[in-house]
Amino acid sequence: MRLFSICSEAWRSISSGSSRCVLAILSITILVTGSSLFEISTSSGILRQARQYRNAGGNIMVLNATGGVDGQACERLSKLNDVQASGAIRESDQLTASALPDTKIPSYAVTPGFARVLHATQNDKVQGIFVSKELAKTFGLHEGDNLALRDGSQTRIRGIYRYPDDGRTPGYSYAVLSPTLSTGTFDACWVSIWPQTSQTEDMIWSALTPSAKSDKDSSITLGQLNSSLGSSFDGQALYRHRSTAFLPIAAACAGAILGYALVHVRRLEIASALHCGVSKPALMLQICIESLIIISVSSAISVPISYLAATEYVSKTDRLQVLFNASLPILTAYSAYVLGALGRALAIKEKHLFAYFKER
Repeated sequence: MRLFSICSEAWRSISSGSSRCVLAILSITILVTGSSLFEISTSSGILRQARQYRNAGGNIMVLNATGGVDGQACERLSKLNDVQASGAIRESDQLTASALPDTKIPSYAVTPGFARVLHATQNDKVQGIFVSKELAKTFGLHEGDNLALRDGSQTRIRGIYRYPDDGRTPGYSYAVLSPTLSTGTFDACWVSIWPQTSQTEDMIWSALTPSAKSDKDSSITLGQLNSSLGSSFDGQALYRHRSTAFLPIAAACAGAILGYALVHVRRLEIASALHCGVSKPALMLQICIESLIIISVSSAISVPISYLAATEYVSKTDRLQVLFNASLPILTAYSAYVLGALGRALAIKEKHLFAYFKER
């Protein structure tokens, strides 16, 4: 048979319904779309856990050493590969606002990188202090506003940081952070690490001054800002052991069974065509064309649904990787469907025609 005749026969089989294309499209679409959405849901769940862990400050390590932290050494930690930001902090004189003259506001001197550790919003054009969200809410302050002090002076608000009561070390939810030079000594070094590694955590000890390193004082500690969500977050382990890791193989098995079954129910039709003189290669090509048409229609439905789901639930940073993972069960299912259909068609023999006829 010529290629045009084979394509025409495949189209007639599709349009007449003898290939059961509607059932095939519906079945394979449900399979691949369900698998893809399951993968997207699982991956977005892991990413959501990671985001919650970071938002709670679980990835922030704090080296406490009163007067024993080298501010410049602490700032240099931000140059390490897994360190997002680092900064040193020490207590300073408390402030008193003119609006609440009887209330002392805790104040801390911090190095330039400290605000990035807390993901503070800031106006780079303004030189001034950082205030907590709770403090800003109390006084109705915004970035660029002035905070009037009891002594008659004013200080500009450069930025605002969040410090919720979610298990993290208390004392900074109602406070002022005043940026200062990194020279000199500080009381603590805060380091935001992601992903968390023991090697990077060990490097934090290098922020100690020489005298603090030689001191055997047990008050020097290194710990998490917030340990309520666990001592570490191993995202790679969660990803490797996720429940959807088997999906590409499972989808391939299901796709192969589906392709096999849909050709199996047509065994009498195929055996009859062989009996009428149609060659096996021509029939195999016809089955392949029919399968590709079914897959094309199915992918036109499943791919946009998966993309929209990823757009809705996954951030731009991780979307490409999640979409890649979600595409694997789609590709394996479609490939196995074609192979299953061709494998069953190959097994059908002309000599089985009468046996198939009796089985009707």
